[in-house]
Amino acid sequence: MSFLDWLRSAVDYEGVAGLAVRLLKFSRNMELAVPMGRKMAACPMPLSVDYIVPVPIHWSRRAQRGFNQAEELADSLGCIDGRIRTELLIRHKATPPQARARGRQRRESLRGAFSSKPCPGVKVLLIDDVVTSGGTLEACAEALKSAGASWVGALTFARQISKGRLQ
Repeated sequence: MSFLDWLRSAVDYEGVAGLAVRLLKFSRNMELAVPMGRKMAACPMPLSVDYIVPVPIHWSRRAQRGFNQAEELADSLGCIDGRIRTELLIRHKATPPQARARGRQRRESLRGAFSSKPCPGVKVLLIDDVVTSGGTLEACAEALKSAGASWVGALTFARQISKGRLQ
């Protein structure tokens, strides 16, 4: 069962796009968030949303990195109708980097990782840098729907492609 109602990525995670993600996330090249966010904002949206919610990172990762790349991207989406809500979704569990995990490992490590404040009837757009298996976005969507969200979509800058399919 999928909790996500919609998923779109601006680009494939390859070449310059992959480099941009790595430079933003690991080298703190914050100025890259603006053109990446513009590319995301150009994606056609299926409906108007009530809230834009960056995928949260655990407090320990934020302390280590100094920022949340999803928040930086969300801040760069000025033309998308909606309000940014960083407090709506909470990450309780520090998980290993998902890029290194396989499908089942991802799902297991993400179980119970997120919770949401009550959000009855709202339409939420999740924002993240990369979607690989979709496990993180699904876990976020499940928490939001459990808290009452009526619709949860996700917009990422890039998607990881493996053998022609979303990995």
